[in-house]
Amino acid sequence: MNETYQLLGVDAKDILSLEKYLQDYFTNILKKLKDLKAQSKQTDIFF
Repeated sequence: MNETYQLLGVDAKDILSLEKYLQDYFTNILKKLKDLKAQSKQTDIFF
């Protein structure tokens, strides 16, 4: 893999690991879902 980084001229430290990427991705999704849930409670419509 180091050869690939050298070939592309990329520092290995700049590449996120898959685990870190997925952790950040799902953290962002959970935050968004919590925000949407909070908004939906504020906008309940009663008939």
